[in-house]
Amino acid sequence: IILRRSRLFPVHRAGLALSVCCLLPKTSVGDLIRVPDDFPTIGIAIFEAAPLDTIIVAPGTYYEAINFSGKIIRIQSENPNDPNVVANTINDASGLGTVVSFSGTKEGENAWLYGFTVTGGTTGSNGHGSSAEVENCVVRDNSASGISNLHGPISGCEIRNNGGNGLSNCDGVISFSVVRDNARIGLSDCDGTITGCEIVGNAKVRTSSGDTSAGLWRCDAIIKDSLIAGNDYANLKECDARISNCLIYNARRSLGLEYGN
Repeated sequence: IILRRSRLFPVHRAGLALSVCCLLPKTSVGDLIRVPDDFPTIGIAIFEAAPLDTIIVAPGTYYEAINFSGKIIRIQSENPNDPNVVANTINDASGLGTVVSFSGTKEGENAWLYGFTVTGGTTGSNGHGSSAEVENCVVRDNSASGISNLHGPISGCEIRNNGGNGLSNCDGVISFSVVRDNARIGLSDCDGTITGCEIVGNAKVRTSSGDTSAGLWRCDAIIKDSLIAGNDYANLKECDARISNCLIYNARRSLGLEYGN
């Protein structure tokens, strides 16, 4: 691995364990940047990064809101497959807006957020139409939605305890993720395939009419191999979806389905 020297800070080459190298994306061909060894913040690391660079962030709490700024880069924790590392690598916006932002169509499928806890913002992550990937992340305790307007894949994530919807307008494949205990809808207007997910205990705070309280609302693609349970008012509402091999039970309404096909 070749480390590029920063314009602002010297690059430290020590401590690059082989185990870290093994965790890099298979298609990564750029440089490796470490936070806080090479740069003190994730934001400065993004500013310094070139296309296809990988930013590896050590455990700790980083009080900042970050933006991929249209760059095709990968930002990951030291071990995204270790839940303890993910739980202790925290990007906390401290109420300063969206925690992780993408700039839209400039970030293609090779932009990647991998193995973080994303918290303390209004929205956890706003894709602005990006097809970037979010994997093995915990998105929790944001005042509005967990993730919105992201059209790339979301996999292996836990989206919980957010003050709005869990996922909104996310049209990529959503797989092997837990969406639970969000105040409003679990998944709203998500039209990609939903597979292997647990969608439970959402819609804890209902609107006065209850019209948009549900586990899934207006999700119109394929829903399969998933548990959908205990969501207030309805488990699925106005979903014109093909549903197969799902366990659906214990919504406020007797069947938990309203206007679903």
